[in-house]
Amino acid sequence: MEDLISSTDDVGKTVHDLEKAKRGLEAIVEEMRTQMEELEDELQVAEDAKLHLEVNGQAVKAQHEKELQARDEMGEEKRKQLLKQVRELEEEKKQ
Repeated sequence: MEDLISSTDDVGKTVHDLEKAKRGLEAIVEEMRTQMEELEDELQVAEDAKLHLEVNGQAVKAQHEKELQARDEMGEEKRKQLLKQVRELEEEKKQ
């Protein structure tokens, strides 16, 4: 009879230990889910920041190219004006 009671206690103890282990594992799983959600949020923030920087970088590059083009055009216009003045001066000299 004592063996039967002892084996019942061992089974109950084992079941209790397994349930305790299960609760512990469930807590770990929940903690890992929370960490994963936090990491996903951080990743989204980082991706948004990257996209924002790329857009701003493209805008700065476009503005810079526009300014360079305007400078080139102004330089070309100035060159043409100076060339015209040189020709006019040469014509005056000939006369």
